[in-house]
Amino acid sequence: DLLRTMTSGEVFGEIGLLRATTRTATVTATTDGALLALDGASFLDLVSAGPGLAPRLLDLRHGAPGAAG
Repeated sequence: DLLRTMTSGEVFGEIGLLRATTRTATVTATTDGALLALDGASFLDLVSAGPGLAPRLLDLRHGAPGAAG
C-alpha cells in the first residue's frame, strides 16, 4: 500500500538511526531520482555536529511548522 509520496529534498531512514531502532518503513522509487546515502556512524557524526539538528530531522518527518527552513 502506498502511504505517501515524497518530493525533492525529503529524507527517509533517519528515524531508526536517531532512535537506535530498526527501520520504520520500506521505500520504493516510482520514478528516476538521485539517492544520497550515509552509513549509520557517518550520519550520527553529522547530526551531532550541529546543535538541534537531530530534533529538526524528526520535526521534518512530522511536518512541524518551520522545520524545513
